[in-house]
Amino acid sequence: MHEMSEFEVEKTRAKAFTEVFTSQGRGRPSQSVKVMAPEELVESEYYQCLQQARYEDLSSIESEDIIVNGGVDANEFPIIMIFGYKIPDTKYHDLLYMYYIQMMDKIVEKSYVLMYFHAGVSLLSNTEVNFIRSTFQKLPKKYWTNLSNFLIINPNAMLKSYLFVIAVSYTHLTLPTIYSV
Repeated sequence: MHEMSEFEVEKTRAKAFTEVFTSQGRGRPSQSVKVMAPEELVESEYYQCLQQARYEDLSSIESEDIIVNGGVDANEFPIIMIFGYKIPDTKYHDLLYMYYIQMMDKIVEKSYVLMYFHAGVSLLSNTEVNFIRSTFQKLPKKYWTNLSNFLIINPNAMLKSYLFVIAVSYTHLTLPTIYSV
């Protein structure tokens, strides 16, 4: 079984959304329902999750200092730091995602820098990379529009291999520059 590309995932989401809102089982969307494009579907899911984050108790995630504001760079862009070794088990990823978007929602309106520290992460652990990948797939376009730099600090061989596959697989996308220090 091959892993679906980002485009295939979005296409599948849009198709499923259309099938749910068909009229009288005839396979045609009703005239009163607007079928969302994949980008709109991501935006819709994002804003629903952001709304839910306002009512969720995220203090346990915040106290772990997994995602922190690291000040500003020379251009006065905010620096957001993510520490891979602190990313919890997958059962807490939804809470961590909610905390991330709640923290970042205002920041991404202007240019910013994202730093991911991979030091201390086990070579055999995929939890951190899976969280980063799934989070980035759920983020709306505004997160990429103003991302000035994305720095990856101390990547291990597994992460470097993963980055190589992404670079080869997504040559048609305009991705932010990724630095491997």
